[in-house]
Amino acid sequence: GQHPQGPGLITQDALGGIWWMGYAYPFRLLHLQDGVWVQKEKDLSPEFSLDKVVMDSWVDAEGRVTIIFTDISGRVALRRDGEWRILRPDVQTTREGIVLHSVGVLGSRLLVCTPEGLLEADLEDPVSLEPSSLDLPPGPVYAVTRQSAEGVSWLVGQGWFARLEDGKVVAVHPTPEQDTARMAAPTVARMGPAGGVYFVDFGRVYYFHPEHGLEKLDTRSGLASNGANGILVDREGSVWITSIRGLSQIVSRRLSCWNKDWGLQGEEVSAIHHRRDGSVILGHRTGLTILDPEPRTIDFGATSSLTSRVIDIEEDAEGRIWLAADYQGLGLLGDDDTITWWQPDTTRALSTYGLLARPDGSLLLATNNGLVSHK
Repeated sequence: GQHPQGPGLITQDALGGIWWMGYAYPFRLLHLQDGVWVQKEKDLSPEFSLDKVVMDSWVDAEGRVTIIFTDISGRVALRRDGEWRILRPDVQTTREGIVLHSVGVLGSRLLVCTPEGLLEADLEDPVSLEPSSLDLPPGPVYAVTRQSAEGVSWLVGQGWFARLEDGKVVAVHPTPEQDTARMAAPTVARMGPAGGVYFVDFGRVYYFHPEHGLEKLDTRSGLASNGANGILVDREGSVWITSIRGLSQIVSRRLSCWNKDWGLQGEEVSAIHHRRDGSVILGHRTGLTILDPEPRTIDFGATSSLTSRVIDIEEDAEGRIWLAADYQGLGLLGDDDTITWWQPDTTRALSTYGLLARPDGSLLLATNNGLVSHK
């Protein structure tokens, strides 16, 4: 129901509200409520220029929405409790004309990331921007993440990532391999679901994890572009990276590891099969682990850990589980978790390396005696 303004800046607050402002005159802030766009101001044109680069929003513990616009000339427009405040950081521009990189909110503090460091203002009374009291390395500060429910947030600067807990710096991780040349604006940082931090600008995308260090992501990693202009981490933990060349989705960077201490039958896992009933079977040197969903183990009882390694697992049309194993030959897993082993009547022990269930109910076995058909 509103006159189109062309492309604009859009954000969603923590209460589900959608806020949008177009780039074209007249500038109007619109709020989507119950499927209807509500115009909050008639005309904001005197307050804004066409070089807006950042729009974001926060909702505090009392449910108050804060909307922030910034532009690379240094102006910070803050809308809170239905009123606008205009702030300007007192810092020098870079040779690219950048006065600030990004903004963020930490508790009741407005944070402004600039080439000369981090500036702060009190959200309750944002009169002026002052140098931050946080214990950070000197030099440019590029971006701040939102604070998690556990009180954790991150700041990204020139050659470092800093972890904050409850608004205090608890660790600074140097990243000297970080490319700091010609840092553009805006810069964006978001916490990932696996404990790391994504940091992007138009020319680069980084992922930092305190246990694994810094990783640069680009088209060779599968991204649509070598840089980005925005990041979204959705409720399912997927990371969405927007760029001028398209949209990239990172589903997960989390690795979960299990071993014998967790409940597996053995440390080495030599085969794996996902059954049609949803359970997972793992093959080991001397037995099996069935994840259904908790692990239960089956021991072969072999005298040597080197003589019965499971190499392949196959499920036939009737749902029976067959095992290919060194020296043990071919195994059939029974409903009571017992295993029946088959060896041909030859002087040479059969080692089975691979299995294929055929439509006629037979099995093809890849063995040390060649290809064997078993019915």
